[in-house]
Amino acid sequence: MQPIHVVKTNTQKFINKFLNQDELNEIPQCIANAYSAVDSVYKATPALGMFMIGFDLRPHLLRVFVEHSLQKYADNHDAFTHEVRPNAANNCNHLRLYKDGLAITAHYMGAKCERSEARKALHKINLSERNHDLFEFEKQEIDAFKNIAYAQIMHGGVSKPNNILINIPSRDQLSIIGSMSLIIPAENKAQVEEILDETPFKLKETLEELQSGNS
Repeated sequence: MQPIHVVKTNTQKFINKFLNQDELNEIPQCIANAYSAVDSVYKATPALGMFMIGFDLRPHLLRVFVEHSLQKYADNHDAFTHEVRPNAANNCNHLRLYKDGLAITAHYMGAKCERSEARKALHKINLSERNHDLFEFEKQEIDAFKNIAYAQIMHGGVSKPNNILINIPSRDQLSIIGSMSLIIPAENKAQVEEILDETPFKLKETLEELQSGNS
């Protein structure tokens, strides 16, 4: 089923119930920094950047670096909390951010942003139940909604993000009832260096997760 997008202004009013403009700028900064860090790792590692099999790992590394950067962001901002939960098959873990009743997960759209919505998944059912159906979202005033919701940060690209969206999935995860684009900043070089200082730890974590998923 193709996603259904409501007007951006309605979506922005809904998101602004939970996230202020600073946060809507800082979250994409985390993503841009993560992409830059992964690109640096690929340039410095022949087994990744100059080997066809290494190319296949890039989406996995982008997901890990992005979610790790978002987790650090939450650690440094008192309004946010986070947890890491497994999927239904218990072979892959995912970060969940929480802020003022809003739950957030992050999803990779592909190198060319070929996917505009996250796949339906059992482990996201309890999150999507926070949301409404399309009719409710279009017809009701934003202030009438309950103060809990679920949003998905969608990002895609290779060496840098080409697109960053916030999607609001329907309760059944079959459509997108709201979507808005976020401004993509340039990487913050100092923050990228901080990420790279931790790279050996994150690479080990990523390889262990991939090994678990292939076993």
